[in-house]
Amino acid sequence: MSTYINKGIVTIICILAILMPACKKFVTVGEQETAMGEKATFEKEQTATAALLDVYSSVYNMFGSTGGLCLTKINAMYADEYTLTNTDASLMQLHTNSLDAVNIYVRGFWNGSYTAIYKINAVLENIEKYGSAIPAASRDQLTGEARFLRAFSYLLLVNVYGDVPVLLTPDYRQNMKAARTPRADVYKQIIADLQEAEKLLNAGYLDDKNVPGAMRLRPNKDVATALLARVYLYNRMWEEAEKAATTIINKHNVYALETDPGRVFSINSKEAIHQMATNNRVAYPGIAIAFELTGAPTTTGAGMGIGVLSNSLLSRFEPGDNRRSAAWVGTSTANGNTYYFPHKYRSGTVLTQYFTTIRLAEMYLIRAEAFIQQDQVENGVADLNVIRRRARAQADAQVPDPLPDLSLTLAKKEALLAVEQERRVELFMEGHRWFDLKRWNGIENPAVSRAEELMPAITTAKGGSWESYKMLFPLPQNEVLLNTNLEQNDEY
Repeated sequence: MSTYINKGIVTIICILAILMPACKKFVTVGEQETAMGEKATFEKEQTATAALLDVYSSVYNMFGSTGGLCLTKINAMYADEYTLTNTDASLMQLHTNSLDAVNIYVRGFWNGSYTAIYKINAVLENIEKYGSAIPAASRDQLTGEARFLRAFSYLLLVNVYGDVPVLLTPDYRQNMKAARTPRADVYKQIIADLQEAEKLLNAGYLDDKNVPGAMRLRPNKDVATALLARVYLYNRMWEEAEKAATTIINKHNVYALETDPGRVFSINSKEAIHQMATNNRVAYPGIAIAFELTGAPTTTGAGMGIGVLSNSLLSRFEPGDNRRSAAWVGTSTANGNTYYFPHKYRSGTVLTQYFTTIRLAEMYLIRAEAFIQQDQVENGVADLNVIRRRARAQADAQVPDPLPDLSLTLAKKEALLAVEQERRVELFMEGHRWFDLKRWNGIENPAVSRAEELMPAITTAKGGSWESYKMLFPLPQNEVLLNTNLEQNDEY
């Protein structure tokens, strides 16, 4: 069912509305569809787990789908990682930093995110109401998992739109009138959710039946800690970010950098901290077909192969960097031209990958930045060198000294530029670049953001014009019209 509740922020898909009799069916357990709000669903461990796992489809769509609410695609085009060749009007607005409040990507990401949050809140409320008979360890896991997913959802929302409504209940009567919550308070809720998740989640990875498993699809304590490291970094809580990242890095028996870049995003990757999959667990990450090329990139439509990796990104790879190899950068030739496309994820008939949301390399990069910001430059550069060594190709006659170690005596400014460089070539097309540019201070002018230093030239090269209000996306116009407590971002 995909009926929309036509009231304010509850442009939320009515597929689990507990309080609305019209929305009756939600979760499939075996052959039986069970209404999420029904008491019976959350009295039993099996059905309560199935209800939570169903939420993952909504959260997954925010990252790894082919559709308009996929943040990986949105961030890549809005910054400087991806060059659009397609003339679709909505994509062009995104690429040239000229969004308006009726753009389908603006609306799609907002609606998709709040759909996920609505479902998560329903799970939390029903576990609390009806889950007393579920074994305590499983009940804690389900609650911690839901709070992790809610924190992740709000982390994305606050970085895209700025102040956003923080909804902690599935009660649409409250939500339809919700005003925007200040950014600092949104982050307080994110941190609170993740700290509680850390306490509640299982130490090891669990499968869908709540028994230990090899797949890293459901969060455990480490996953909450890793996302906290990112959140602390975004909030300039350097010591906390360093400690959280170190907790993960030190678990050498669980996590390790893959020596082969081609294995980093695989199902059994030792580098993966958290991954997501389609509901049926048999389809490759949908984002693959949004970027893969089998010929020239498309010029019309908004589906597959809509552009190429930007020249500015390709130029940042140093000689002897395996991250520039076919493992992560694909090539396609058509009409005598060679096109370069993201190849971290691949389509195919055999499932070999899940979408990776958090991985060990990011922890090293977080800790490196946190060290440097605390004036421990040598420690920070040492972490950058760990990442560079993994990416280093074999020396040959053409490149006798591939990707050499950075000097441990770099000045702080140069070390921060090195962080920017390594995050750019290590994490490209994973949804980080735009958020990084926004959160970093400028290099030449620390009074402004790095985005404001770089985006005027970047946007001009893409055919648009930059103004500082574009640091935030507009709120969807229909939401602002329906909820008078929602104020639009400036200049939209």
